Amino acid sequence: YPPVLEQGPKWAIEEVVDEFSQRTDIAIALEINLSDETIVPIPITRAIYYILTEALNNIHKHAQAAIVWISLDYCSKNERLDLVVEDDGQAGSIGHLSLSDLIRGHHFGIAGMHEFASLVGGSLYLTAHPEEGTQHILQIPYQLRET
Repeated sequence: YPPVLEQGPKWAIEEVVDEFSQRTDIAIALEINLSDETIVPIPITRAIYYILTEALNNIHKHAQAAIVWISLDYCSKNERLDLVVEDDGQAGSIGHLSLSDLIRGHHFGIAGMHEFASLVGGSLYLTAHPEEGTQHILQIPYQLRET
């Protein structure tokens, strides 16, 4: 896996965003509400990294978006990490499909996103709004720890 995963989700997200910004003209608004001292296990960081990478790849290939909003927050009330990726592009009709429908329709990237979420006990929600874009919400249960 990429070495940046050992640095935690903040650094992993920033690396994905930097790489994406270098190869596309899509603007990104990024907000990360985790301290540098936050300790997140590598499997959770890996799920965030790969889900964000796939979401951005899909936005670049399919959405014709001008801007992407990305946020990572810790919800202390529910003890979970929330990653939200939204775009202003053309939304597909994938939000309502089941995992088996995704696989049958050869949407392996989205199916893989769901798989990464489930490997860490998380849930992935996709909402598509024609002419308004797509929203990806990853919720991972986690009790926050700091150094």
